[in-house]
Amino acid sequence: DAARPHHAGSVVDARPHRWRYAQPRSLREGAVCLVDAAAPVVLAGELFAGARVEGAYTSGLTASRAVLECLV
Repeated sequence: DAARPHHAGSVVDARPHRWRYAQPRSLREGAVCLVDAAAPVVLAGELFAGARVEGAYTSGLTASRAVLECLV
């Protein structure tokens, strides 16, 4: 129910899973890292936006927006 506002589809299956390796030693500033190249290359994940699933989600969402901006 909490994810409903963030996606248009319906959830058909859900399984909780602890992100064992989502514990970066240090965080980077900003939600993503956009590499200036011929094609958009975006690095994203919990390293950039916080070592929790929320950080990974926020970073992925920001990455998708950055790619879309490069393509327009």
